[in-house]
Amino acid sequence: MRCLTLFTLLFSATLWANTLVLSGISDDELKLSIQSSWLHCEPQVWCSDELFYYRESFIAEARISPQKFSIQLFAEYSAHLLSQLQLHLRQDGFSLTSVNIEEMEFDVASALKEVSAPEADRDLVLFLNRYPPEAMRTIYWQNPNWEARLFSDGELVSLTVTPR
Repeated sequence: MRCLTLFTLLFSATLWANTLVLSGISDDELKLSIQSSWLHCEPQVWCSDELFYYRESFIAEARISPQKFSIQLFAEYSAHLLSQLQLHLRQDGFSLTSVNIEEMEFDVASALKEVSAPEADRDLVLFLNRYPPEAMRTIYWQNPNWEARLFSDGELVSLTVTPR
């Protein structure tokens, strides 16, 4: 029984070290987790060849200095991955704040000043659906603790997360 408990603890620690968790963790806790489990690849830069955000796998890079902390995830583009990332950000309490697609912008706060929330939501969906999924886009998100920038250009998907 002791061996099973020890194996479970080690397995859980390994899973935690290779999984990005944004809800219920402070930026200081996340920094410590990264610095203890990722490869220190450059001054103030830590890297991971395989990091999971929910079930999606990424190459990851974290920049940690006294003035700045950011995590960037990279993966090959797929419409499914782009959709899943948006779903996962919502699951982590993020709200979409603005979208830039092919140099056109939709600002959620501005839209809410002009129309009701259901109308702004409808307008946002229409804006998003106006472009093919592989069109170059940057989607900005935030929750009470983090800001996120989701970028896609039809070849690469990147998610950059910074503390607020």
